[in-house]
Amino acid sequence: WDGSSACQPTTNLIFYRLFMANNEKTIMAQLSKMDINLNFVSLTRLNGVIAYQIGETDAESPTLLIEKKRFLPLLFCYRMTADSGSKMVAVQFDDYRKLREGWYPYKVICSTENEIMESHSIHNLQVNMPIEYSLVRIHEEKRPYIQDVQKEKDPLQEENIRELINILKE
Repeated sequence: WDGSSACQPTTNLIFYRLFMANNEKTIMAQLSKMDINLNFVSLTRLNGVIAYQIGETDAESPTLLIEKKRFLPLLFCYRMTADSGSKMVAVQFDDYRKLREGWYPYKVICSTENEIMESHSIHNLQVNMPIEYSLVRIHEEKRPYIQDVQKEKDPLQEENIRELINILKE
């Protein structure tokens, strides 16, 4: 991302882990670790958009709002612990755009108690392109060093290794 920040960047960007997780088990474990009650799911609205709310409905409880239509995260509220105690952080994902097979939030706003901590905007996004196999293939003629090392074994070193193995067996 290219980020424009309203305040100093926070060091607690734990919500990125949700985007990096690649399976349901990892995501559920992360949400549970952040005290989101996974057994409590309800419907709500955020700026007129119908969403699933995962977690308790009171303002002091961590929660995750997922858009019902496209199943995209809209709002993620969690406790951030710092030297001064614990405070609720709200991360709002907005301006989703479809690119290839995925949807990406072009605007992310992190705030606490009506104070914006960070505001990120994506200006340019490129989806990771697969690398052509021909670019990563190692040709046999480019690996002589590996083959030479395997041929040049030190007989004395081999004997020391055999002795060490026998000692360990005994």
